[in-house]
Amino acid sequence: MQNGNCKTIIREYSGQRGQNAFTNKIFCGSCGCKCKRSNYGKKKVWCCSQPRTVCQMKCLSENELLEAAKKLLGENFKAKVAADIERITVFDDTVNFEFKNGTVKIWQRK
Repeated sequence: MQNGNCKTIIREYSGQRGQNAFTNKIFCGSCGCKCKRSNYGKKKVWCCSQPRTVCQMKCLSENELLEAAKKLLGENFKAKVAADIERITVFDDTVNFEFKNGTVKIWQRK
């Protein structure tokens, strides 16, 4: 560092609480509230933080989210989510990745 060279550091997320790349970036497309990550049986899912009586958003499985991010952002997508993504909006049929520069990429849910 003393000779003026810059060092690139890519942070790898371990999945522990507070260290997930998607934390505080996923929002419900129905009501606009944040989505929370929770366990549903043996699977991890992202659901609206509002009660089911208020919002009927279809939960997004962690596997679907990872598949979408990898397809749209390529390898090392977790670092790209942390650095480039402003917000991820989950609808019943699509997932919108909104970049900090204003670009939006849409992934069709299965």
